[in-house]
Amino acid sequence: MDLEKRIKTAVKENKALFGYREVLKKLKMSKELEMIILAKNTPENIKRDLELNAKLAGVEVQIFEGNGVELGNLCGKPFAVTVIGIKKG
Repeated sequence: MDLEKRIKTAVKENKALFGYREVLKKLKMSKELEMIILAKNTPENIKRDLELNAKLAGVEVQIFEGNGVELGNLCGKPFAVTVIGIKKG
């Protein structure tokens, strides 16, 4: 399944978490996430932190080829989104 379709499906099924803090909290507290998606323009410190924690938790990390505004538009949000976590199940 391509990344854009996967994002749209997760948002529609209410399986998407938005934002660095929410995704990081879920990564550290539980095994609920199956994937993290980062916008291409995610700041390096945030990207590094999430990639490290995702590796420790065994969660896949994908890079969305657009910027945060494009990712937010894809999710139907009126604001930029740089980090999305997709829940399992």
